[in-house]
Order: sequence, then structure tokens, then C-alpha cells
Amino acid sequence: MEEDESMDFSEALRLMTREHKMLTRAGWNASGQWVGMAQSISATFGYRAAGPDGEGRFETEPFLILKNAQEQMVAWVPSTGDLFAEDWQLYTV
Repeated sequence: MEEDESMDFSEALRLMTREHKMLTRAGWNASGQWVGMAQSISATFGYRAAGPDGEGRFETEPFLILKNAQEQMVAWVPSTGDLFAEDWQLYTV
């Protein structure tokens, strides 16, 4: 795929999940934002949030993560606009 070639969300999702690529949208209003798939995260919480092991540890299932304009990594759910957009592109550093 050419660097500047755009795609729809289904193509973008395939690249994120199968090839672990980071993607962005030409239509996003801030540069440097990208979306990728997080395989899993292990987290330990305090004693009040005891997990399945009784120790407060949890494992997550894969999910989408966004590096936003504020340079934060956040869990991400696509909007309707993102789902139907055809301006998805590979993100290159």
C-alpha cells in the first residue's frame, strides 16, 4: 500500500489487527494522532478491586488505543464518522 493511499475503516482494522500497524485519518484535526491495537495489559489494583485471582490483578482482551493530540494514550472506540470515513492512512513516524 502506498504511504499516501487512503482506505476505509474495514481495511484499516485489518491492518491494525493482523499486521499491528498504526493508522491515522487525514480528516483528524490534530497531527500526530494515531490508532493501534493493544494486545493486552496487565494491571494491579488496590485491595478493594480484587480480580479473579483475589489479588487485584487483571488481564485485558485486545482493544484499540489512541495517541491523542495531548500526547496521551487512551482506550478508543470509533465514532460513526470514523467507521464510514475513507481517509484512513498508515501512520508513519
